[in-house]
Amino acid sequence: MKPRIIQIIDYLLLTVLGIFCVRYSLYDGRLFAEQRVEFPCLNFPIFVGEFLLAGCLILFLIKWCLAKVPLNKWHYLIIGYFCFMMVKALLGYVHWGPLALRDAALFYYFAFALIAYYAYRSEYFNRAVILFCHDLKEMSM
Repeated sequence: MKPRIIQIIDYLLLTVLGIFCVRYSLYDGRLFAEQRVEFPCLNFPIFVGEFLLAGCLILFLIKWCLAKVPLNKWHYLIIGYFCFMMVKALLGYVHWGPLALRDAALFYYFAFALIAYYAYRSEYFNRAVILFCHDLKEMSM
């Protein structure tokens, strides 16, 4: 049962990331990227990219726990990078305010590449998916 759930999570991650990439690239990405929600308890907005990242991280962590992936030196290096980045972002928030979190986004979007790498399955990219992507490309031209 676990391998099937892991496969579903991988397909879901790749599909959601693919949809967002198409949405960002084929349409006016700036307008899409600036979609945001402002909570009364926070003095900064949460943008669509942060919601996507949070959702993908939750699914990725569920997959990681189910798969019981053993950690190696590269995993520790990546974990250290994200811990360092979060500490710097929080210290920047204390010193400069919410603008520091906007600047930190450049550094935590690297997580999308890692999530896509670990979710990649060659069987996901069958002939139907490839033809669909080709049709999208033709429609955009």
